[in-house]
Amino acid sequence: MSGRMTCMAIDCRWLRRTIDSGHAQSPFRTICTHIVRDGKDCVGPFLEDMETDCRLWDPNERLAARLPASVRDGWQWQ
Repeated sequence: MSGRMTCMAIDCRWLRRTIDSGHAQSPFRTICTHIVRDGKDCVGPFLEDMETDCRLWDPNERLAARLPASVRDGWQWQ
């Protein structure tokens, strides 16, 4: 991974993926758990190689563990 972090929706710490049987046509839900959007659909996108433009994005623990120390140490954790 280079010094520039790619902000993919799937790597967001606020993302919760779940199944909602009440939505028969598309039961897979991507929900934002950030306090500002709590419970609303994630803005995504969930397309390969497309970054999210969500301003609430923070890297999840899995992504943070893969970051080089120079990027990880400079990141502003909320």
